[in-house]
Amino acid sequence: MRAIDLRIRYVLAVFCGLVFIALQAWAFDPAILGQAERAAVSLRQDLTRVQNELALPTLASDQLIDFRRQLDNIRTSAVRQSESLNEPLSEVDQQLKSIGNVPSDGSTEPAEISGRRTALQNDLNRIKAAQTQLDLITVETDQQIDRTAQLQRDQFLNRLFERSGSILSPKLWYDGLLASGIFFTRLAQLLANWWDEASRTGDLIVLIIMPLFLGALFLLYRVIRRWFMRRYGSTFFVPKPPDDTDRLWRIVRGVLFTAVIGAALIVSTFLGFRLAGIFTARFEQLFSALVDLLFFPAVYAALAYRLAAPNKPACRVINFDDRTAGRFALLASLAAVLSQAKNFFSELAGVLYLPAAFPVAQGASISIALIAIIAAILIVTRNQEGLSSAAHGGEVYFGWARQFVPLIWLLLAVSLGALLLGYTALAGFITEQTVDTSFLVAGLLLIHHLSDALVVSGLDGASSFGQFLRRLTGMGERGISRLSTLFRTFIDLALVFVGLPLLFLSWTVTWVSFSSLIARAFDRFKIGNISISLSDIVLIVGILIIGLVLTKLVTRWLNARVLSQAQVDSAVRDSIVKGANYAGYVAATGFALSAAGLNFSNLAIIAGALGVGIGFGLQSIVNNFLSGLILLAERPVRAGDWIDVKGAEGLIKQINMRSTEIETFDNCTIIVPNSLLITEPVRNWTHRDTIGRFVVTVPVGLSADVASAKDIILKAAKDHALVLYHPEPTVVLRDFGTQGYIFDLRAFVGDIMSGGVVASDIRFAILAAFKEAGKEIVDDRLQAETDTDAKRTGDDRQIGKIEARGRQRETYAALGFTLTPEARHPFGTGNSLIQLEGCFLELLSVFEPEQIPEPAEGQFSFAAFNRDFLSRREGMSMLVLDSTDARADIAAFRAAGLQTYEPFDFSRKARLPGGKEATVSFSLAFATHPAMPDMAFFTSQQHAPEHFWKTEYQRHANRALTVLEVCMVAERPRDYADFLSAFAGFPAATVAQGITVRTARGNITCLTPHDFEITGCAAWRGSRKAWRIRDTPCTRIVRIAQFCPLT
Repeated sequence: MRAIDLRIRYVLAVFCGLVFIALQAWAFDPAILGQAERAAVSLRQDLTRVQNELALPTLASDQLIDFRRQLDNIRTSAVRQSESLNEPLSEVDQQLKSIGNVPSDGSTEPAEISGRRTALQNDLNRIKAAQTQLDLITVETDQQIDRTAQLQRDQFLNRLFERSGSILSPKLWYDGLLASGIFFTRLAQLLANWWDEASRTGDLIVLIIMPLFLGALFLLYRVIRRWFMRRYGSTFFVPKPPDDTDRLWRIVRGVLFTAVIGAALIVSTFLGFRLAGIFTARFEQLFSALVDLLFFPAVYAALAYRLAAPNKPACRVINFDDRTAGRFALLASLAAVLSQAKNFFSELAGVLYLPAAFPVAQGASISIALIAIIAAILIVTRNQEGLSSAAHGGEVYFGWARQFVPLIWLLLAVSLGALLLGYTALAGFITEQTVDTSFLVAGLLLIHHLSDALVVSGLDGASSFGQFLRRLTGMGERGISRLSTLFRTFIDLALVFVGLPLLFLSWTVTWVSFSSLIARAFDRFKIGNISISLSDIVLIVGILIIGLVLTKLVTRWLNARVLSQAQVDSAVRDSIVKGANYAGYVAATGFALSAAGLNFSNLAIIAGALGVGIGFGLQSIVNNFLSGLILLAERPVRAGDWIDVKGAEGLIKQINMRSTEIETFDNCTIIVPNSLLITEPVRNWTHRDTIGRFVVTVPVGLSADVASAKDIILKAAKDHALVLYHPEPTVVLRDFGTQGYIFDLRAFVGDIMSGGVVASDIRFAILAAFKEAGKEIVDDRLQAETDTDAKRTGDDRQIGKIEARGRQRETYAALGFTLTPEARHPFGTGNSLIQLEGCFLELLSVFEPEQIPEPAEGQFSFAAFNRDFLSRREGMSMLVLDSTDARADIAAFRAAGLQTYEPFDFSRKARLPGGKEATVSFSLAFATHPAMPDMAFFTSQQHAPEHFWKTEYQRHANRALTVLEVCMVAERPRDYADFLSAFAGFPAATVAQGITVRTARGNITCLTPHDFEITGCAAWRGSRKAWRIRDTPCTRIVRIAQFCPLT
């Protein structure tokens, strides 16, 4: 037993030794604790010193700013040191837990373990004590920061609302006049003393060399610029009318040039004075004030003159006539100078030790002048004719500024009232910040518009960078459009994050908040245990209003700027916008209640009360509310779907949080609770797409030939332009009637809403064909009904909802395409466009034949060619490719041996999605082939693509995205390989017995009639044109198949 006991003691001793060694390895670095303890002592001393200085009765604004900076440093250091102790604290705590507590049974433990526990406990206490000291310093520093901020706010408001004498008081102007005399006397003395000292101690040779050096640099710049323009000007600076990007870049370039040149002059002058050794302390202050007076007004004046462009209306971006533009630029420049003049005189008053009457009188004079100038700007810009239509057809910006005119008049009235009551500082603050804010907002929006224009033009397929990006990434037009939206969204967000702080800084000295002023005006009162004041109520209402307004602005921006341009489905877009709206409302409510000091620990009581209310009376409302959230998230039904739920049948107009609005075909609105759409069976005819099947029942007499009747019915369906060729229409013999056979024609249309119209057209066609063939329809009823397993066709009452001009527009609109408004050419024709990604289809008509010019020698008449073509047939008459230089294309066509003509330039009006009209201009380069008399080819150079291509016109109900291929038919397609290759600029490849030219945006294919049939492209019937729309796993593709008999 004794031997066993000794062994146990030996093993225990070894174990304790290993534990001791392990604990030594886990021990923390004592230097960290020592550093934290020393930092706590030092920070406490610094905090005590700042507290004592803040207790002084008079503190200057600069002193408070310095104290705030010191307090921020103290707090940062305290938090950092406290966080550095977290890891040692955790390590020591783990070591203590691993050792365990002192044995409670009275047994002894090794001295090493006991000593180690005592040491660790001491370390733990030291760490906790140091961390407590640092945390206490952090709390006290936060309190001192709040106190400093309060002192800064009080000083700011006291200065702002300090009365200094009304402008109607003669004493104000008399004292100011006397102070002005003192100002000029002391300024002269300052300059004289400075010059005496500079001439005695300074190196004046540097002052002579510096202007000569700057002049030499300017002459060198002029020589290099003249040489560059002479050698490369014709290449890089081709004379052309400026587009929107050119106009915006001209403004930014002018402002940047002014800023860079001004900064260079200031720096060079400063260095010259510094190197010459003639800077005295007071003269340096004078120099700094003079720099502020000259630099910023110069930049603002450059911005005003470039925006207005008084002598260059083609470069003007604001809607001013020439006379108003000149006046606006001059008045805005004067306002910029005066807005900086007050600070200039205030700084000089401190440098020259002038009496207080001087800055007061100068501030009153400047405020009066600014009020007069701003009022003159408002009056001049109101009564004017605006930019003439002959100046340019581009965009004009800043039209929204008219909405703020009443607010500016109100600010001017407040400023004038403040001057009359003696609040000169308040009037000066309002007028100066109005000017500065106007220039700041104009600059930020200018960058916004320029970035938009640069991104759009840079990513355009016609630009070199756009082509490079497409080749590098392999992205299509949809991907490029979303990338463009992403870039512009990022720039917008960056401008918001930069602009908002600048605006806050512009309107405040330290912290924008008038809550302290409002709190002084209202006493607090209690309702039960809650203390509240009128200022709290005003604050809650104000934050709610601001939150709601910001939510609306953000959701509108999200919808118009991001979702619509990214071509997100309208139903998804509606769900996202609604979700963002409700999230904004909840956030605004939370912020408002938090700002009012609501204790959210009482939410359990509120939740209990709501639970009781829901259990008794709000159950159905909450049920519908939650059902609305489910509908927005899962989207079993979407806005625009055709549904039938419990007898309510129609189109969904809007899904709200509590109910859904359904518009019936009788134009009656039904409000359906959202819970019905979740709990009841819902029939959705357009859940996946708009393709639908209709059935036409045709009873035929017993004497008729069944096979012939089937062919007639099937031909009537295939001849209709709106019937899809995939899935193929079919005719089945459904039943035997008492008087004949009953056939069912089953066919599909791209838009289910057009099913009733298509069924009616097919009935008329079948009736005419049967009469011609001598066949008999045994029943006078010709009905179209919906198969129970198929989708329903459109109601005949939908005919009244199709508003289009001519059969062309009706046909393509029924196919689910969005058409642009009709436009008229200046040569007798007109068009409507179907815009797709990077391409378009032009539906051309002749409106005024008498205005069509006949072709002259060497010229091609666009209108005459299409007039003659339409007199013979319908179909595709021309194939057009995009161009960046139509005249260069003509030269290339001629070099390739193609038949070419003189370039054709014209302009027309285009109606934009918002209803506004803009001018679009084109240059066309034509080429023809003698063996294709009914086919013309040309390239089109667009001079205002930003007005032509609109994403609103590129969103189609049938989800068509682009033209994949143009197919032509010829007996010998390879005879046209050289022509098509030279025209498109891409090599021709062999396809079966035909050829294809693969361009950057689609294929131009020419096939034999046989290949045309077997490849599935033979969709031409009747009018010899057709569409085929087919689904793929990723997108919807549109092909054009056109029969062109090339002889």
